Amino acid sequence: MVMSPLCFFLALLLLVSVENISAFPNGAPLQACQDLLPRHPAPPQSQANPYKLVVTPVQKYEKNIALQISVEGSGDDPFQQFFSVAGFLIQVRDDATGKFVGKLSNVPRTSKYACNTRAAVTHTDPGQKAVSGLQFVWEPQYEDLQKAVNVRVYATFVKNVATYWTPVASTPILISP
Repeated sequence: MVMSPLCFFLALLLLVSVENISAFPNGAPLQACQDLLPRHPAPPQSQANPYKLVVTPVQKYEKNIALQISVEGSGDDPFQQFFSVAGFLIQVRDDATGKFVGKLSNVPRTSKYACNTRAAVTHTDPGQKAVSGLQFVWEPQYEDLQKAVNVRVYATFVKNVATYWTPVASTPILISP
C-alpha cells in the first residue's frame, strides 16, 4: 500500500502539531503553585537549565523599590532552541516563609495571573513564546514592607511535554521598608 502525497502531508502536519502542543492550554495547573511541578508525565530535566531569570532592582518612587524580572535563553545555544518556551510559571515568594508576596505588573498578553495571587504568572496558550517577551515588574505591597524581607523569584520553564526545568530560582533580594 502506497501512501498518497496528501495523506503523507496530513500525517506530517499532525505530527508537527503534536510536537508544538507541549504545555497546558490555559496555563499551569493550580496544583503546580505549591511545588512548581507542571504535572507532565516526565520528570524535570537533570541537565543544566538553559533559561535564566534576570532580576534587576529599579527605583519606582522616592523610596519604593521594584524588581524588573525578565527571562533569557541560553547564550551558548547555537540553534537558539532555548530562546522560546511553551509554558512557564513564575512566582515571587518570601524567602523565609515561602508565602507569595507583592504583585507582578506589566503582564504581557501571552501571560495571566496564576495561583490565585498577583505574585505569580503563567502562560495563556500552549504555543511557543519568545523568552524576550517574558518581562514583568514586581512591586512590594504595603504589608510586605513592615520589615526587611528577602524575596526570591521562582520559575518552571516548559520546552515541551517531556522537557521542563524546575525549580529555577533567583538569588534572594533584600527588600527594606
